[in-house]
Amino acid sequence: MLFLLKNRISMTRFMSSRFIVVAAIMSVVMVEVEGVESVAAGRRRRRRNLRNMISCGKGQHAIWNSYKRVIGCEDCPPNTYRPDDVHYTENCIVCPGGRQANIDHTHCIGEICPIGKFGVAGAVGCTDCAAGKYSVAGSFSCRECESGRYNSEAGSGVCVGQMCAAGKYGLVGQTARDHTTCQPCESGKWSSVGGGVCRHCPEGQYSGSESSTCYTHEKCPTNSFYKVQPSTSSDKIVCERCIYADDITSAAYYIAVMVACVNTLLFLAKIKSYCYVLLFIVCAGGWASWLNFCAGRKRGDTSIIISMVMNSLCLCGFYFAVRKACLSLICKYGGQCTLPCWKNTGENTDDEAGEKKKVANTKHTANISIL
Repeated sequence: MLFLLKNRISMTRFMSSRFIVVAAIMSVVMVEVEGVESVAAGRRRRRRNLRNMISCGKGQHAIWNSYKRVIGCEDCPPNTYRPDDVHYTENCIVCPGGRQANIDHTHCIGEICPIGKFGVAGAVGCTDCAAGKYSVAGSFSCRECESGRYNSEAGSGVCVGQMCAAGKYGLVGQTARDHTTCQPCESGKWSSVGGGVCRHCPEGQYSGSESSTCYTHEKCPTNSFYKVQPSTSSDKIVCERCIYADDITSAAYYIAVMVACVNTLLFLAKIKSYCYVLLFIVCAGGWASWLNFCAGRKRGDTSIIISMVMNSLCLCGFYFAVRKACLSLICKYGGQCTLPCWKNTGENTDDEAGEKKKVANTKHTANISIL
């Protein structure tokens, strides 16, 4: 009996494992079928989109709307052609120099201009390049011989000589070897190979003599700026601290530092009573940091004046503290302080209220004694 029970349990486990394997295989098959169906659906959509597109014939190109859909066809522009009806969605091909498109714009007629000659767009025929110039096959114009090279014959496809190296310049389009010398570029200028002129370096960059490129000037630290605009012919820079830009900037910075220090001392003297002074410390410290770190630019006069006004307002913490001490320690019974403050009119401090209470108690005791 026990043997049969063990066999049944093993058979059940075997059947469950087979069921799991079959289920896994079925899930994989379903995923592959769905993938094939999605690919087929995508192909059908692409075919349907291609059917919806308007087909253009040879010698035509498609007209697109703002939604990138073909809305019509038109003939290729002059001197261009389209030999098939497959690539009509692309631009028409330009006929090379010496050839022109036929009437239906399906091909070009005429001979391509060889090297040393050039053609006119939309016309058949070629013209020789002048001396000092050259061209490649099928060109519509001729190029001047680079500096250091020359060409003494019309209709030539090459120039003779070695081009001026980068950092040098010379005359271009020369017809004789005598005018092919190269000169070095000055500091602050640069040139490429075969250059006819030396170009100035843009602002903020510099170069030495015979330079083929310009280099960027080193930047000043964040707490300084260029005291003098850097030269394009030297890598030297002169930086100045932001707070020393002018007298008004220095004054604004030192005012901010003074206000921050005064409020800090006041806060440390009596933290619990003057905790609100933290706001003024942050205000003054922020303005001092803003004036000190100008990130390579001088601060404007308007913003500096605003900082001075704001730092003056940050002294309110010191003023209120002095007034409170003045009223509580010195100004009693309508007296005046040695420091600038007002008489105690209608504002009784705790000490003053205590003194008045003592006087009242004394008078009350005297009256009882008399009775």
